[in-house]
Amino acid sequence: VYSTMLAGAGVRGGQVVGRSTKDGGLPADEAVHTTDFFATMYHALGYTSADSVKDVSGRPHHFVQGRPIMKLFG
Repeated sequence: VYSTMLAGAGVRGGQVVGRSTKDGGLPADEAVHTTDFFATMYHALGYTSADSVKDVSGRPHHFVQGRPIMKLFG
């Protein structure tokens, strides 16, 4: 379990997403996976799960793996 803060880029301030158990050892509700956290940051930058980069062989690699936490925006 960890804490983080986001600001700017369309994120509405003053929100809390999820909570932990009293000892801080486990998520108690609304757990957010790291892939969703990064997807949220990429969403704020204008990227979607459809966006990809190509390697030297021309194969696409999708760098947004999770789902953005949409309730943080506007």
